[in-house]
Amino acid sequence: RTTSIHTERYELFTRNGERWVRFTIKGTKTSREYEKKVVRMVRIRRAGTAVQQRPIVEMGICIGGYYKLAKVNLTQRHRMLYKLLIGRLYMDKAILIDSSRTFVGKPDCPDAPR
Repeated sequence: RTTSIHTERYELFTRNGERWVRFTIKGTKTSREYEKKVVRMVRIRRAGTAVQQRPIVEMGICIGGYYKLAKVNLTQRHRMLYKLLIGRLYMDKAILIDSSRTFVGKPDCPDAPR
């Protein structure tokens, strides 16, 4: 259901009495540091592991010309093939997936804020 993105680590801090998080997203050629307000914290429970607390932030995501704000949880996905997992809530009624094809859309979103 939810969108997850890989970050090696994050740092929670308080700004003006609100909870914020600082984290870095590394791309293939560059990396970028973000500071985002925490929307909420979620508890993730997986079989055989301890409960994890993850911050949820709001980020804009562009896929094949479609831009939308999404609630994204920050986690370590270093063992996963893809560093970004797009949730169903982001794609709902907007994106159709053809699992037989890969890398078909260009990240060109004219509606995205610059």
